[in-house]
Amino acid sequence: MEINLKRVGYVLLIIPFFLPAYFYLNQGFANVIKLYKYSMFMVLVILYLKRKIRISKPGKIILLYLFFILLLGIFNKYFSMDIVLSIFICLLFEYGLKEKNNYFLESLYNVLEVLIYANLLSVLIFPQGMYKYAGYSANWLLGYKNPMIRVFLPACAIGLLISYKKYGKFTIRALCLVIVSIITVILVDSSTGIMGLIVFLCILLITKMKFFDKYITLFRAFIIYLIVNFFVITGIAEKYIGFFIEGILHRSMTFTGRTTTWQNAIEIINKNIYIGIGDYPPEMMLSSIGGTHPHNYFLYILLQSGIVGILILLFAMKVTDNYIKNSGDKRACNIIVAVIISFYVMGITESLTGATLMYPLYIILGNINRINYYKK
Repeated sequence: MEINLKRVGYVLLIIPFFLPAYFYLNQGFANVIKLYKYSMFMVLVILYLKRKIRISKPGKIILLYLFFILLLGIFNKYFSMDIVLSIFICLLFEYGLKEKNNYFLESLYNVLEVLIYANLLSVLIFPQGMYKYAGYSANWLLGYKNPMIRVFLPACAIGLLISYKKYGKFTIRALCLVIVSIITVILVDSSTGIMGLIVFLCILLITKMKFFDKYITLFRAFIIYLIVNFFVITGIAEKYIGFFIEGILHRSMTFTGRTTTWQNAIEIINKNIYIGIGDYPPEMMLSSIGGTHPHNYFLYILLQSGIVGILILLFAMKVTDNYIKNSGDKRACNIIVAVIISFYVMGITESLTGATLMYPLYIILGNINRINYYKK
């Protein structure tokens, strides 16, 4: 069996940035991983110096947004390694997607696929939780139950995209990963994960209908998301859907106490409404808003980057929509669009912290025409 050195190289480049939190519990091992990460940072810098990479327009705007948050944080005396990590992963996608043979995307899918199957195994072996962290026992290989979906959805979409581009249909292997993801979120009882997968699958089905397909864009979806957020955060939604949420779904309209956190976060946002405060140390917000983040993606954007950040992201969505329109392969694009919109929906009750694969999805769309195979 011939070993493809490029595939091996990409796997080695990818692994340290997607190892779950479980591997950081041991301080000695955590230090080794950090050293490994820094060395891969240097490798990517060297690769960029050796090869002139033309970054896509969606990639440039997303990087602008991330650098804006990083610089604001530095101005407020906080250097965020999380934002640096996000920047690195975006640059890695821009580099890897220029690979003609799609080795990067397939290597990434292989790594995520192994993690997801291993995570299901950990759930089956330790049904009550694999370890306790920050007071929560519902942690498995990929961490706490709700953030798992932030790996599941992009991995499923990448698998479906590869199979569609390669064979013109969804393969059993790609569909199996979707099924495993569904089984996992049900077993760990993640309402966020279940909602995310339902939205993802519904959009995949809806976009197969030409009538609906032409109306679904990232820009429109985000505008609708902002409107829904307004009704939810202000409490207006309670008047209209309170019966459905509390009477039928048996869920609280306080969204597990999130409404208090939202109001506290809004007080800070109002003082920095235009440009936000950049990224910040998690413990900084604990006493101010009652959590390390506001548990809402819209408020999290405003907190970090203000109205300017919202406008940058809206511009990124508009540009990405134009790429999709001119791609000539709307069906392939809709696989990724479905994930991004799912993130928006989950963002009503989640800040999407740690969703390091969310912004690279825009970069995939910006390079969608580079992902080509001879149909088998």
